[in-house]
Amino acid sequence: MPSIFDLELDLQRLRQMVESNEQDSDSAAQLDAWITSAEGDLHRKIEGYCAVIGELEAIAEARTAESKRLANLASTDTNNVARMKSVLKGVLQRLNMTKVETTRYKVRVQTAGGKQRVTIDPFAEIPSEYVITKTTTEINVDAIREALNGGEVFDFAQLEPRGTFITIR
Repeated sequence: MPSIFDLELDLQRLRQMVESNEQDSDSAAQLDAWITSAEGDLHRKIEGYCAVIGELEAIAEARTAESKRLANLASTDTNNVARMKSVLKGVLQRLNMTKVETTRYKVRVQTAGGKQRVTIDPFAEIPSEYVITKTTTEINVDAIREALNGGEVFDFAQLEPRGTFITIR
């Protein structure tokens, strides 16, 4: 029977294998070979494998939560920047100043380029020369699926086998 140290060493090797081969196409084959190799008990290996999966899920969850927290902070900063720029622009426009130079910055209030925006009254009747009529065609996948499930055979469509997934509790 392996000691707790042997188990921990196996888990460390497994973690290193997963982390070092994260982007490697051979990683799945190496992990498969580790699980199915003759050394050690299969149930113990699966237990360790699932333990590493659990650890990685917990780390991913923590990192996701941290990225959301940082994204919220960045969003707050971005909103503060926009608000501060708006206030500065308003002050400069009230003072009829389009340029200001300080020792560190050059500030300008400029007219935006590009195409000028057009506002169209949604209730107005637009002359036909200014209207583009488009038609779209969509495939009714639900109707095709229903027909295939009912036994129809098509040369343009077939039902794909359902995928499988694994659960670890």
